[in-house]
Amino acid sequence: MVLEVEAFSESLGDSLVRYQFLWLESSVWVWVNSGPSVPMGAMAVSSPIQVSAMERDPPSSILIGTLDGEFAKRLARKLAKRFGLMVYVTSGLPKNSDVLEGAAEKKILEVFVRRTKPSASTAPS
Repeated sequence: MVLEVEAFSESLGDSLVRYQFLWLESSVWVWVNSGPSVPMGAMAVSSPIQVSAMERDPPSSILIGTLDGEFAKRLARKLAKRFGLMVYVTSGLPKNSDVLEGAAEKKILEVFVRRTKPSASTAPS
């Protein structure tokens, strides 16, 4: 098993957003944060398995945090479904920062597309 680490930052408006990805064979941990000393924030996980024929979205859960983890949970679910990986997402972005969350999500998706290929069962037809 090989662990690959990818880390970078970018300026979004007047915020510096930091990203870190820990890539394993069948899972990835994504960390996104902004600000000089923002705490770790909420952590969510999603599995690419389909629980039932009635449920189209993969199961997901907030592991650390409360309702402030909805961005992490939504992003973990989207990535697990699209790329067929177990995905952990930790977000230290400020609450109520829809523009920052949208820009960070776009950047994270770009990294996933560059690093992986959508799984055959979840690829758009």
